[in-house]
Parts: sequence; structure tokens; C-alpha cells
Amino acid sequence: LFQFSSAILVGLYLFEHFPGFMVGVGLFTNLVYFGLLQTFPFIVLTSSNFILSCVLVIFNHYLAFQFFAEEFYPFSEVLAYFTFCLWLIPFSFFVSLSAGENVLPS
Repeated sequence: LFQFSSAILVGLYLFEHFPGFMVGVGLFTNLVYFGLLQTFPFIVLTSSNFILSCVLVIFNHYLAFQFFAEEFYPFSEVLAYFTFCLWLIPFSFFVSLSAGENVLPS
């Protein structure tokens, strides 16, 4: 997922001329998410990595809202950007954390 999201961001920068700062923050956010994966089922809510990822999610959304307020793109393209570049990895973490709760003990 990290490679997929990063490839989309690089493609948007190269072919759609998205702002370099917005793409750079997105790539850095993916790197921070990858750091969360190192201790994955055990995410410490007070760790600097988790707090930084929460701050970067909010900052990424702010940058995206600013960009799409200035540049016109069809709604489907805006939704695709938010889905694949902003929401895919955090939602995957969230869904994966609750996946093991319904498993019977062996």
C-alpha cells in the first residue's frame, strides 16, 4: 500500500503538476506510516511516531483542501485523490487492528 500510494503521488507530481510541497508532505507521511508498521499490532498512542502521523494527516488534508479550492478538478478525481493518497493507509491500519478480535483462542 505504501508503494502504491507513493507511486500515485509521484505520478501526480510528474504528469498532473501537483505542487511539490504537497507531494513531498504526502511522501513523508507515507514514510511515517511505514515507521508505525515496525511495531504494528502494538501501536503506542503516546509515541512520537503516532502523534506525528496524526498531525501529518490533518496537515495533508489542509493542503489538499487548499489545493482543490484553487484548482478545479472533477469531484471523482478529488475523491480518488483523497481515497488513494490520504485515506487508504490510515484506514488499513484501523481495520487491521480490529481484525484479530473475533478469533477464538487456541
